[in-house]
Amino acid sequence: MTKIKISIALFSLGYRFTRRLAIIFFKIESLISGKFFDLELVVDFGNKYMAKLDDCASEVFFNFNIPNGMDREIYDLRFRSPLISASFQSDKKSLVRWRKMGLGGITFKTIMKNKREGNNRPRLAEVKSKDETFLLNALGLPGEGVDSFLDSICTEDIIQLPAPMGFSIGGDSPEEYLDVFQSIHRQLEGKIPQYFYEINISCPNTVDGKSLSEKPEALARLLQTIRTESERVIFIKISPDTSNQSLILMAERVNSFPKIGINAGNTTYRTRKIMGLTQKQFRPDEGGLSGSLLFDRTLEIMHLLKPFSFPKIATGGINTGKKAKAVLDAGADLIGMATALVLDPYCIPKINHYLGRKE
Repeated sequence: MTKIKISIALFSLGYRFTRRLAIIFFKIESLISGKFFDLELVVDFGNKYMAKLDDCASEVFFNFNIPNGMDREIYDLRFRSPLISASFQSDKKSLVRWRKMGLGGITFKTIMKNKREGNNRPRLAEVKSKDETFLLNALGLPGEGVDSFLDSICTEDIIQLPAPMGFSIGGDSPEEYLDVFQSIHRQLEGKIPQYFYEINISCPNTVDGKSLSEKPEALARLLQTIRTESERVIFIKISPDTSNQSLILMAERVNSFPKIGINAGNTTYRTRKIMGLTQKQFRPDEGGLSGSLLFDRTLEIMHLLKPFSFPKIATGGINTGKKAKAVLDAGADLIGMATALVLDPYCIPKINHYLGRKE
């Protein structure tokens, strides 16, 4: 084992150990205070802790080279690695850090027109099965709103990252999707050389998060309107719960548009009761489950879509090099990552080295 692999393994172990200690600490604190345990507080603590470590020792802990020969070109976008972040992380410093660790591109958390608080807490929970850890979330797309978001990324200079960036657009109506797109287009066109759009039609945690997936004609009209205003690459983010028949119909529709692909997919629907959680552990009645259990469905969708020529992103359950290679062999162009980055971001250099190894 090379020195770099040993370092990655040790950093990975240290991260997972520290994360587990933080969860235990916050659980004890919640018992003492009489409040509910909120996993989001652990996530916020982890983001701040990693940011401080990044500030003082970035070269040691976070700068990893991407092996040669892993570049992916999708139209005018060039990704140095097929790994990208899925549209879930609101902490922009984490996105920059993951890019340094070896992501080929990043995707911002889904952006809505107005500020949203999301659902009541606790709305994020860990669920364990055997040796696996999954996340059940019903965040409800909390966020700062598109105007505040654009102000923040411009002032923080994140738009200067040397990698493609994805802007995930959400909405409660076709009009809101279009408003958010136009706000981003007006502000950023000409300022960023490499970026793409994602139309999120698959969020299970908002009242109207799947409105466009249930209205294909409305989605087609939205895509036609966007395409008249921008030639940027667009990905449609679909749910793994979508039937195979509906996926084929969606693929046929997407195939008729230029520079549009499919991102499969998102979390899978589960109720709190099915996951064995109490209301004190998880306030909403239902949410979206993510983690390695999604892999088989993600791989199945890639095989299903392989005959179509449009670009594809495989998102869901991919946390090892072996799984990454499997979806790439099945036709994926890029790999979206979310839960794996939360549980252990050092999976990024691990997977890159696996994919970049010489047989």
